[in-house]
Parts: sequence; C-alpha cells; structure tokens
Amino acid sequence: NAVLVNSANQVVAVVPVAANGAYVFNNVAVGTYSVLTTTATPALGSAPAVPVLPAGFIPTGENVNGAIDPTTNSTLINIAVTTASVTGLNFGIERPPTAGGTNAAPQPNPGGTTNVTVPAAAFTTGSTDPDGTIASYVITQFPTNATSITINGTTYTAATFPGTGVTIPAAQIGTVSVDPIDGSVLVSIPFAVVDNAGEISPNTGNA
Repeated sequence: NAVLVNSANQVVAVVPVAANGAYVFNNVAVGTYSVLTTTATPALGSAPAVPVLPAGFIPTGENVNGAIDPTTNSTLINIAVTTASVTGLNFGIERPPTAGGTNAAPQPNPGGTTNVTVPAAAFTTGSTDPDGTIASYVITQFPTNATSITINGTTYTAATFPGTGVTIPAAQIGTVSVDPIDGSVLVSIPFAVVDNAGEISPNTGNA
C-alpha cells in the first residue's frame, strides 16, 4: 500500500500499489504531506506505524522525480501539494542477494610458496540473487590457513589485506589463488556478494 499522511501525522488515504509500482491519491487537499509504502493498512485518522515491507525485502531508496532522498526508509516527507498534480514520488525495494560458497575438492598441499587456484565454483555455488544478477564478490577477510592470497594479479598477506575487503567483478571470480600454510589444512575464504543494484548480501559465505 501507499499511505498519505498529513502534517498533523494522521493517515488521510491508503491506496494499493499496482504490480507495475503505480499508485494514485485522488482529491488531495492543499497542504504538506508524507508518503510511505507498507504492507500494513493503517486506519484513516491514525498515526502511521513504521513501514513494513514484504518478507525478505529491504528498502533501496526513495526519490522525487530523480532527486534522491538521503534517508532510505520507505518514506518521503515534506511533499507540498498545491493545485497541480504531484508526480514522480518513487520508492525502491528489493530482495538482497545471498552469499553461498562451497569447499573445493581436496588436493595435495604443494608446500613452500606455491599458489593453488580457487575454482570459481567455490564462490558461485549457492550464491544467488532472487531478482537480479550478482555483479561482484567481496572477499571480506584474509583467508584462514593461508600465507597469501592473489586476486586478479595482486597478492595480499595478512598484513596488507585491506580492512574493507577486496571486491572482484563477477567476470573475474576465477582469478583467485592462495598459498596455503604447509601441512594438511583447509583454507577458508569469507566473502559477500553484491547484486546489480549495488546491494550487498546480509550474510557471509565461505569458499
């Protein structure tokens, strides 16, 4: 639903949002309003509750004819209504991606400083985006049981690995290799995924 709230913080109209995202409030009196989107149907005259989105969805932003609202909360405030129609009050929601990952098949540890290639499937298996595509992978921490990790030609150690992680475009996810510490060990690489809308997965996977 789209909910219209007046300057006294009272709900004055509730209308459904069509499948294409369109909604219309008719016969709105001159004044200043807020508009919010929610799955709830608040009573007219009541104070609006915090917007509730469908299960699994998150807000991605709001704008007025392209002017971005700095606060992402499924609410637009201070919308002035005069005698002309007001258009372009837009809300964005989406289902965020999920990071999966799986352990690669065991292989002999080459020892020394020899790198082992990490198959792309170790990252892509189980990583999904329900309403788009995965645009990039973010290795969030230095791998366990490794002396170095090489990503698209750049080698990092525990001392040089960036605190913000390293982002890899999806097309380059096969460019990762690690130098495991000597012995029979399991190298674990924590990562998140970013979808084509720029949203990062709320969970961390492991390759």
